[in-house]
Amino acid sequence: MSVIAEYKALKLKVESLQREKDRREGAVEQALYALQEEFGCETLKAAKKLLLKIEAERKKHEAEAAKILASIEEKYGDDLRGSRAAD
Repeated sequence: MSVIAEYKALKLKVESLQREKDRREGAVEQALYALQEEFGCETLKAAKKLLLKIEAERKKHEAEAAKILASIEEKYGDDLRGSRAAD
């Protein structure tokens, strides 16, 4: 391969990598904008902190729902099982 052909191939590769970099930077900007608009997060660090808080709240609510369900099943379990058998 001649030096000129090698140069052209490398130039094409660099241009392709630059376009890919630009595309990815744009995607990151869009994601950060969405985080700011939807959740008020200015940074990725703030978004991660909010995510941890939301996940903790979700787990708490799931535990509360499981307790309520267990209470209902304990209180009305025989009636619930009886109505399923009738179906």
